Amino acid sequence: MNVNHELISTVNDFHFAMMNDSPRNEFYYNALKAVITPTSVVVEIGTGSGLLAMIAARLGAKHVTAIEANKSLAMVARRNMDANGLGDKITIINKMSTDVSASELAYGKADVLVSEILGTLLLSESALEFNDDARKRLLKPGAHVIPAVGVQHVTLVESERLDLITSARN
Repeated sequence: MNVNHELISTVNDFHFAMMNDSPRNEFYYNALKAVITPTSVVVEIGTGSGLLAMIAARLGAKHVTAIEANKSLAMVARRNMDANGLGDKITIINKMSTDVSASELAYGKADVLVSEILGTLLLSESALEFNDDARKRLLKPGAHVIPAVGVQHVTLVESERLDLITSARN
């Protein structure tokens, strides 16, 4: 049996939780619904399972290009899109978004960029760098970026137990 342990670990660690996070998915649905038109060309970086790309396609986007660096996740996304009858509206590119050129996008530069590469610490997956690069190279001027902003709240906590696992030691 050919078991892809990397894929299982990735899906178990965060994709499953994200796909079942109703407030998160409702945010993305509403944000995409506010900007998608029948002429919208959408690019998603870090598509994972393809959920956000499928939402954009179901909302009526002309076309969605879903970029995913992880080969196994790109295959899962393709299966999900085909199973949902969206294979003709979504192109998957299995590369880092920084290695994708605008000429590789089915309809050229996009009107909408969507991504959920924020991680639990808002910027843990180099979201600023990847979104900035995509905005400069893969989007039309004035394109919508979802999410456009983020806010992170912090509070100080003192805990001897937490100190044992997070502090630098000799």
